[in-house]
Amino acid sequence: KPRDYAIPFFIESNCLPLQSLFFQQLSYLMYDVHAKTAPKSLLDKFAKINTEHHYNTRLSAKECFSVKFSRTEKMKKYFTRIGVSIWNSIPLSVKTLNVSNFRKKIKSLLLNVLDNEDNYLNVNFLIEYFVKLT
Repeated sequence: KPRDYAIPFFIESNCLPLQSLFFQQLSYLMYDVHAKTAPKSLLDKFAKINTEHHYNTRLSAKECFSVKFSRTEKMKKYFTRIGVSIWNSIPLSVKTLNVSNFRKKIKSLLLNVLDNEDNYLNVNFLIEYFVKLT
């Protein structure tokens, strides 16, 4: 595969391919939502699990957001749904870092995934990969 030869160049140049950039940028956005530094119109689109009920669960302890029901396949592709899935896949130890360390760690993890898998990965694979880290 001719495109596979580009992977070492991405890693050497400390750059991410498009799907990984999408994951990275949505995780940064979700960090801002989590920290309540995003615009109010954006904050209103997300709800943490611990605000929906008043008892502790594994997901509420991990600072997760609730995933809204999607009636159609198109709705599953909305950034509000994918962003929540991305955020919920990130380990708590990474979520609790300050913003600059969070950004560095996410990029580092994505470069490690690219290096380990030696293949271009879609967002769903990245989410599953991050879930395994928790």
